[in-house]
Amino acid sequence: MKFLEIDRGWVQPVSNEEMILLQRVRGNDGICAKQQLDEREQEVARQLCHRGVLTRVMREGNIYYGYQEPVKK
Repeated sequence: MKFLEIDRGWVQPVSNEEMILLQRVRGNDGICAKQQLDEREQEVARQLCHRGVLTRVMREGNIYYGYQEPVKK
């Protein structure tokens, strides 16, 4: 388990499984289409969206998950 700083000092615990998915999304320039994920990864991505770690966007009928590195101030 690791801790990930989301925004202005707000820290979220992230499991190893979630961290693997985050690294996959980061490796795709911070965006990953839902169709590229298997069923388990889609559920993990949904949970991360609810916790504020990932963002979920619908464009042209397709769902994408995005991650933006926190800005250090």
